[in-house]
Amino acid sequence: MCVVCAVWGWMGVGVGVDTISRATASNSGGGMRDFEFAYDRRVAVVLIPCAVVLMALGGKTFVSACVIGLLFTFLADSVKLRTVSFVIYWFTFICALLALNFWGLYRKSNPLGGTSWYGMFLLLNANTVFVMLGLWGSLHMPSLTVDMPEFAEGGERILFAALNMPASALLMWAVMSLNGPNNAPYYYIALSFVLYRVLMTPLTPSTYITTTNSALSKKSDDKTKPAAAPPVGVYICGSRVTGLNTLLFVLLPAGFYVVRGSCVGSTAQELDLTCSL
Repeated sequence: MCVVCAVWGWMGVGVGVDTISRATASNSGGGMRDFEFAYDRRVAVVLIPCAVVLMALGGKTFVSACVIGLLFTFLADSVKLRTVSFVIYWFTFICALLALNFWGLYRKSNPLGGTSWYGMFLLLNANTVFVMLGLWGSLHMPSLTVDMPEFAEGGERILFAALNMPASALLMWAVMSLNGPNNAPYYYIALSFVLYRVLMTPLTPSTYITTTNSALSKKSDDKTKPAAAPPVGVYICGSRVTGLNTLLFVLLPAGFYVVRGSCVGSTAQELDLTCSL
């Protein structure tokens, strides 16, 4: 599910970035494009609760790896070592991801552990959300936004394309762990609806917003130059990505309801155990 979203989002990155590049170049006179991520509030609404859930799942080793690595990242960034800070940042996330998987696969007491299909489903979605969390942080690092703005544009597109369903599944599990699995499909569809409205609303790419703001700030110096108009049909997520997320939004909660209703015996016990911290 989450892998399909990411691949489908990446398929549109080349076309989307090229379209955005032409639009921003025409409005900025062919100059250098700037990138400043413009949707922190939307993404924070989704990823901050997911980060809390991941810390509860990962344990002390996971949290310690994140804190120590981010500390070294901040120190490298403070002395203007952009490339070094970027490498340390992603090395930290790789180590923390390994810690999360080790804790989930080899600790039977952890809800990620064992050979349960539900545990593996949770582990897959937790890994995807954690990678999206790292991608969100990368969109604020000068080594990516200044030196490689094209990659930042692609990362923004993948973030919005691939975050909706994995985050819904992870937050659904968090609610299930509090209230039990009986109403899990209804939790799933409610969370999917909220996240769909937050992430799948047609949004103008951050690159164009930054370029437009720069043009408007210079408008006072050039009274004869008209303000830039938004490009028609240029959005972060195109029709294919939005259509796929809509299809998953319709089918996955219903499929989960059918699977949950047909669980008997040990399969139902696995789901009940997976819902306990």
